Amino acid sequence: VLEAIRGSPQVHADETGWRLDGKKSWVWAFVNKRLAYYHVDRSRGRKVIKEILGEEFDGTLISDFYSVYLKLPYRMQKCLVHLLRDFHDCAKTNHSVEFIKAYKKIKRIIKDALRLQSRHETIPPGKYARLRVRIEDRLFDFMAFGYKNKNLQRLSKRFAQSWLDMLRFLKDPSLPWHNNVAERLIRPNVIYRNRSFGNRSDQGAEAHGTMMSLMQTLRLQNKNVTENLRMAYLKHRQGHSDPFLSLSTS
Repeated sequence: VLEAIRGSPQVHADETGWRLDGKKSWVWAFVNKRLAYYHVDRSRGRKVIKEILGEEFDGTLISDFYSVYLKLPYRMQKCLVHLLRDFHDCAKTNHSVEFIKAYKKIKRIIKDALRLQSRHETIPPGKYARLRVRIEDRLFDFMAFGYKNKNLQRLSKRFAQSWLDMLRFLKDPSLPWHNNVAERLIRPNVIYRNRSFGNRSDQGAEAHGTMMSLMQTLRLQNKNVTENLRMAYLKHRQGHSDPFLSLSTS
């Protein structure tokens, strides 16, 4: 599964808190629509991503705006749902004219970008490229504006770090503009964490990652989890190792 993830054109990533022998750790998820790979690590650092995906990963990594996903040697697409969610949360308490105006503006930019992506097959390539550049310029102007509002200053710093990766789905219309796949597939670990104390040992953490990878990949491929694991175990006992997962990257 890990090798297939490394060869995938698109990989969604997310992480959530975990306990390993009573100490704070993390469960990492690297997933797409057909494959799910989980890894428990004591670190939440950038090195984990590089170790999992490797130096030769040539796909696009889709993630939120967390700082560990910055300065990675991969193509990136940032989750715009996270961005809009942050603006929405700020809007609950920030009613300044400057913030409300900026909030409406960024929503228009994203809406126009999504509309353009949905029409990419019906627009001539040259015209599509011009419209794409125009939206990118609007996003750059939004980022570079000198804001007085503290929330806008904080959010504009995020833009400065990631604005080139926010509209990559316009260059590659096959990319999603959100990270919903990873958020959905990290949730079983959140539920498990809330009903347990995590793992007591490195061996237990490895077992958790392995079982979650197999179970979620089987579910993504619409295969019966219990029956496939039972048959795999029986074949293993008989000395066979026939694959029961489809590891196609497409």
